Amino acid sequence: MALDVPRASSAESSRAVGVPDLVVLGLGGMLGAGAFIGLAPAAEAAGRWLLVGVVLAALAALCTAFSTSDQSAAYVGYGSGYACTKEHLGRWPGRLAGTGLLVGKLASLAAVAGAFGAYLMPARPWVAAVTVIVVAAAIGAADLATPRWVSWAVAAFVLMVLTVVIIACFAVPPPEQVIPVAGQPGADNPRMLLTAGSVMFFGLVGFERITSPADGRAYSGRNVRRAIPFVIGLGLLLYLLLGWAALRQLGPARLALSPSPLRDALVAADGAVLLPLVSAGAAVALGAMALIVSVDLRRALFSLARDRDLPLGLSRSPWRAQLLAAAGASGLVLLLTPEIALQFAACCLLTYYAFTNAAARLLLIEDRTWPMRTACLGLGLSVVLLMSLPPVMLLATLVTVVTGSCVAALLTRQWR
Repeated sequence: MALDVPRASSAESSRAVGVPDLVVLGLGGMLGAGAFIGLAPAAEAAGRWLLVGVVLAALAALCTAFSTSDQSAAYVGYGSGYACTKEHLGRWPGRLAGTGLLVGKLASLAAVAGAFGAYLMPARPWVAAVTVIVVAAAIGAADLATPRWVSWAVAAFVLMVLTVVIIACFAVPPPEQVIPVAGQPGADNPRMLLTAGSVMFFGLVGFERITSPADGRAYSGRNVRRAIPFVIGLGLLLYLLLGWAALRQLGPARLALSPSPLRDALVAADGAVLLPLVSAGAAVALGAMALIVSVDLRRALFSLARDRDLPLGLSRSPWRAQLLAAAGASGLVLLLTPEIALQFAACCLLTYYAFTNAAARLLLIEDRTWPMRTACLGLGLSVVLLMSLPPVMLLATLVTVVTGSCVAALLTRQWR
């Protein structure tokens, strides 16, 4: 039997924001941990083949963006894919999807904060990481509105910094590089390009800033349809250029072992004088991203509590939800390196998107803007990328998602 999930009205789904603003919002969501640390685990897995993995990640992100934009138009609130999954696939698939989203966002915040610490305070990164989580939680709980010009300013500054890094890496001949042999981190391995793609997918999930906004109000469907290809295309171009630049200066072996790839690539290119600029770019990009993910976490908690998949009390106090999210992310920062947190986040989010793409296939034909084949392809790519991650990540995700769903069912006494 279909669950009583609230549907979006035409008034709620017609917020008039222009295509340029949507592109800036979406691209701004891609200028985080993926850009500043994601290249290292991708290079560790596949070496130079990480560039092909970026293309696969972009294709998966494109199809998934189409699905989530359809779901956002049909369902009210943040995490529309979770609501769609619950209605079309059932309570338990919906609960598993919601848990995957929640844990994925927790790990995302830990990865972003860990990257912040690696760039800003490499001697004691956990101090900076926990600090940025606490500050982001406080600002998020206050629920302050962000003017449009702030998004433009942040995106422009960070893109300027990344452009400087790319130009510096191509302007100077690379040093002599060690070629890793098979089996070593950074060795060229086409069989692992899917693993690299799953890592780089994490960097492209910023599309949800326009397809499923954290404030729960959908943007104009026409403008979103126009913006999605630009957002994914620009994100793909940016990551290809960053990956190529870092590989040129560091080589796959050094890149695979680097805790801060952009900073190390700049040093290799004799650009140490520009390191303060990179640190400033990392502070702005990762600080803003910590706030974005922190708000996403609160909205995800609200959505699950509203639908009785978490205790209802979490939906009544933003401070309580924000404090819980900050505590969970801080714990992950202390337990996991930023690179491992990033891979764990990618695994959980791919689990969520596999469910949401499956549910998008079942939307009524009049509710879909894009061809159903996009959801089918998004489902297939999500599953393939998910299964390419290391077995320990898959096991950790399975245990976390299943255990979390069962605990939620016990707390809410909602087994069916």
